[in-house]
Amino acid sequence: MDQQINTEASTTPSTTNNSNLYTIQPIAGKGQGVISRTNIPKGTRILAEAATFKLPRFATNTSLIETSIAQSLRRLTKDEQRAFFALHNAYTRAHKPIIGITKTNALPLGPNAQESGLFLTAARLNHACAPNAQNTWNATLDKLTVHVVKDVAEGDEITISYLDGAGPRSARQQKLHEAFGFACACATCSLSLPERQDSDERQDEIAELDELVADDARPGATLFRGLEHVHTILLLLQAEGIADARVPRAYEDAFQIAVAHGDVGRARVFAERAYAGRVVCEGEDSAEVVRLRGLVERPSRHPLFGTAVRWRLPLQYVPLGMGEAKLEMWLWMLKDTRRVRSEG
Repeated sequence: MDQQINTEASTTPSTTNNSNLYTIQPIAGKGQGVISRTNIPKGTRILAEAATFKLPRFATNTSLIETSIAQSLRRLTKDEQRAFFALHNAYTRAHKPIIGITKTNALPLGPNAQESGLFLTAARLNHACAPNAQNTWNATLDKLTVHVVKDVAEGDEITISYLDGAGPRSARQQKLHEAFGFACACATCSLSLPERQDSDERQDEIAELDELVADDARPGATLFRGLEHVHTILLLLQAEGIADARVPRAYEDAFQIAVAHGDVGRARVFAERAYAGRVVCEGEDSAEVVRLRGLVERPSRHPLFGTAVRWRLPLQYVPLGMGEAKLEMWLWMLKDTRRVRSEG
């Protein structure tokens, strides 16, 4: 039985908008976009935006959805209403404008959230397959935050990824066209044919390795093989120019593999790197960052601790006095310095 759908208007009175860092302006072939006004260092929070309104992600009663969105829109100022109706609509044939605009631009309020939100400023962030910014729902603030994950030069467009994971160019293009109605022309999608083929191979390998990593913390798996899988993913992400939340997520995968095998020394280093990466993407006030800080302090509290154990090393067993290259070789159990990933 359908219930009333609540598209809750935001009760958060203000949005932290560092508009001195960027401007929203027309971009050829893209409509509006976000352009940096100045050089912005990696890790800077450029936006913390309250939802204009929220709505259930998986509601199916179109009539109720339309009524609820219309009620939310009536509570907005005239300027906010104009900003809403100026947003891109990828569903002009399938839905009425207010539903099509919302469906095109609403963002989930977390990875497994039951709600989405409409954000008038964040909706102007265009997609890139190797973006220079990360959007994250911060439940503590009840706002969507956007951090740049690479150093951004004055005049650069600030972009996020609309996609959840990796995939070859053809698969990415299909998903973007079906969901958002555009053909991606980002730097990755605009590579020459030989470069594109190399990129597609890397993307395919990332997807294959992601599936293997899911089994690398289970009994019977080997620590060496699991770390090899994650290290290769990180090398491939680096080659693809990807610096968003997929990087700290990979480090957390390495943490889980190490802690499952009882190697708390390596686990702590991986937790530190996952934590540092999440700070760049989300900020110190993120719930994920707080959770990872706890894993840095007490790796053995993770529920996977020792579940695939072959040996158990004390927490203090992290070699000291090593150079960076040798530390990386120890961390990933490498034998070849050419496989060492740059952390720059």
